[in-house]
Amino acid sequence: MYRLIVIPHHLLISAWHPVDHFFQRLVRDNPDELTIAGIQGRLLDKSENLAIVLDEKDIAVGAFTYGFMNMDTGKIAMVVPVLAGDEAPIWLEDIIGEVHKIAIAEKCYEVRCLGCRRGWSRMVKRDVLKAPPGKEGYTLKFTVGDYNVR
Repeated sequence: MYRLIVIPHHLLISAWHPVDHFFQRLVRDNPDELTIAGIQGRLLDKSENLAIVLDEKDIAVGAFTYGFMNMDTGKIAMVVPVLAGDEAPIWLEDIIGEVHKIAIAEKCYEVRCLGCRRGWSRMVKRDVLKAPPGKEGYTLKFTVGDYNVR
């Protein structure tokens, strides 16, 4: 069983080292889109949050950043722009339920995971939220039940 911890902003510097290599790989694979300075900057200016995925031995096996986007209509979407780790399809099923809980707590109507592998949408639809995947290429969207507009 995998679990998720959200790192308080005042602990970002000490929490970065165990997940740095995940983000370094992501930047290396996506040099046109990402930089470490950009990822760290969004975390430090508090426009995004850092979440770390831990295995049963409390070893970091993945990490992602997330933030929130306000729509013109007043609705809020949770956005996961950066997700990296080892064997994500194995732990994603456990973690997506936690992402869903965060979205509900923040009164989001939708979660958007950017840059996802197409197979992840089948997993979310089939096993986790029973929601249809998004149609856009590599953007996974799922609706959040029981949301309320702020």
